[in-house]
Amino acid sequence: MIKKTAQDQLLSPNLPPDDFLKLPKRSGVYYFYNTVKTVIYVGKAVNIKKRVASHFACKNISLQRQNFSREIRSVSFEICATQLMAPVVECVEIKKLLTAYNRALKRFMLKHGLYQSEDRNGY
Repeated sequence: MIKKTAQDQLLSPNLPPDDFLKLPKRSGVYYFYNTVKTVIYVGKAVNIKKRVASHFACKNISLQRQNFSREIRSVSFEICATQLMAPVVECVEIKKLLTAYNRALKRFMLKHGLYQSEDRNGY
């Protein structure tokens, strides 16, 4: 009886519909906030509105995904001038904010190094 694509079915139960309606259909970065207005997730998108809706459109979701969805209380966005700029802004924001649900970019691994040593001849 109820359409599967109804607007109420697409969103998190705690996300205000007005927040979703304000989202643009442009490329940029979006931020999910919890009850204390702390950023819990940062994402990038070519179409911000479509990507935010896709977070809640999954049928078979894990317990972790359900907890993530329940924790979201608001969403904001930052429009980027180009699609190339969005991943860069997302990476910087994740490293700066250390969000709870972004995992990939928070690990810090040393991949290169400079070492000083001296051989027997003093070089």
